Amino acid sequence: LNTQLQDLNRQSNNRGYDPSIGFYGTYATNAQRRQFNFFDGGLPWFKSSTLGLTLSWTPFDGNQRRYRDRENRLNLETLRLQQILARESAQLNVNNAQVSYQNLVTDIQRERDNIDLARKILTVTELEYKEGIATSVTLIDSKDALTTAQNNLANKLINLYQARLDYENAQGTILQYVTQK
Repeated sequence: LNTQLQDLNRQSNNRGYDPSIGFYGTYATNAQRRQFNFFDGGLPWFKSSTLGLTLSWTPFDGNQRRYRDRENRLNLETLRLQQILARESAQLNVNNAQVSYQNLVTDIQRERDNIDLARKILTVTELEYKEGIATSVTLIDSKDALTTAQNNLANKLINLYQARLDYENAQGTILQYVTQK
């Protein structure tokens, strides 16, 4: 819309070089009396009318129109570049959201592997504790490592959901995503 307005403004400025023609006309009646007896019907009224034609053309305006035209062209180019920048910025947001989402999918798999490893370590530590090889501190550390891995997975899942919302928002499809079953 702004581009169209700027283009119309430029065209209007260029039309300033064209000559303009105007017509005018008036019709009037006058009493032309020295006394205030305008309502006396027996006295004459004088009619007058004017018809005219005006032609105007400004061959030189101090380069004002030329500079306005340059300014309008620069404004059009600025608007065009802003539109390109907005499109590329939106695409960059989509790409960033997609990369963030994919990274979190990889992180979640890593956290699941960490949970599996923490479970195996806990199982081994429980056996060692039963046999008297491991201390209770080692057993508590193993349980704590499993709990930490589970908490990290829960946080990554929340971050994944947020990244998906960011991606859908960047795509402009958040409403469809949120309302789907």
